[in-house]
Amino acid sequence: MKLYHKYFLYQNKLLQPYIRSFLAATAVITYVASIAFLCALIYQYGFELTPETADKLNTLYKAVWIVFLADMSLHWLLEYADTRKKYRKLAWVLSILLYLTLVPVIFHRPEDNGSILMFWEILHSKLYHVVVLSVLSLLQLSNGLVRLLGKRTNFSDFGR
Repeated sequence: MKLYHKYFLYQNKLLQPYIRSFLAATAVITYVASIAFLCALIYQYGFELTPETADKLNTLYKAVWIVFLADMSLHWLLEYADTRKKYRKLAWVLSILLYLTLVPVIFHRPEDNGSILMFWEILHSKLYHVVVLSVLSLLQLSNGLVRLLGKRTNFSDFGR
């Protein structure tokens, strides 16, 4: 094994606890963003909105979108080997669908009237964003709930 491979392996072992704690903190932020998104979605379609409230909800949707993009990007960059093993096919598809929401942000609206414009319009639509973020939020919360219920706690020492 070459020297620089050994160095990177050694460095990775030193940084691994910090990376895991950082990713755990981003997971908590993502869970909070998921709850906020679903509550905002219920509020938007359940009550009559003023223009100021609608503007605040759109800001919240953008913030949740950024949180999900940052969370997935950090997992891919910092734990690619684990992410590749642990992610299921649905998670990969949803990740790709989330990254496709960046297309209208990066590229301007096409001038041609064709399938490219239609594809761009779909990716730019609010319905597409809401559906992708809703599915990701529900999956994130259900995954967190399964992890929480799967933890074993010792209640015999609880009262002492």
